[in-house]
Amino acid sequence: MAADDDEGTPRAGVFRPSRFCWDGLDKHAAERLWDELVRWVQWFRHRYEVLEKVPPCWYRHPRMVEELTALMTAHRAAYTQLHAVGRTGLPYWSDMAAWHAYYLRPFLAATADMSTRSCSAHQCKLIVFDEQPLPADLGEWIDNDLAARREPTPEPEPDPGPESTGAAEPAIAPSQMYDLVAAGKARTADVDAGEPEGWFNLDGRWWSLDTDTTMFVPESSA
Repeated sequence: MAADDDEGTPRAGVFRPSRFCWDGLDKHAAERLWDELVRWVQWFRHRYEVLEKVPPCWYRHPRMVEELTALMTAHRAAYTQLHAVGRTGLPYWSDMAAWHAYYLRPFLAATADMSTRSCSAHQCKLIVFDEQPLPADLGEWIDNDLAARREPTPEPEPDPGPESTGAAEPAIAPSQMYDLVAAGKARTADVDAGEPEGWFNLDGRWWSLDTDTTMFVPESSA
């Protein structure tokens, strides 16, 4: 096995990068994420008064970009309106407090050992290191490791059950629905026009959030 086999090629069934995975984005997806992240970080730096911990040169520092992307994604998830929509939507939820306790505070503490710690509002002190090549014996080492392992046990075929028709109910993840809206293929409900708040229209069908599965399902399945 060569260490660089299929380098940069997603492997089906192993990992499907989301729209927040920088190393899996094409130029258009990266442009959209940069736009969203820059806007959010600008708001975050001033709202939380972290101008020194997150200096204006943050975008030059790869680790800071990854950390802020994850922080923004968690913030979006905690504050999303999806919590309060649907037939069983909750009027209050604790995710916002959890974001501050379990994401924001650890992030602020971690900035002490990031490469931005020496930067200021007027000077970036980023040190760029050349990327190191993979060790020459890495492929052989992995081959030996794999050779010493047992063969995988075949997985049994799933039992569809006596009442199953074999056709799965359609469902769309929230991130996919947002991407469809951004692409103009779906739209949010117009509450002023009497349409159901928090629902989405896709291909002429209304979709709402199933709070049990946290997936959007069409009206006939809701």
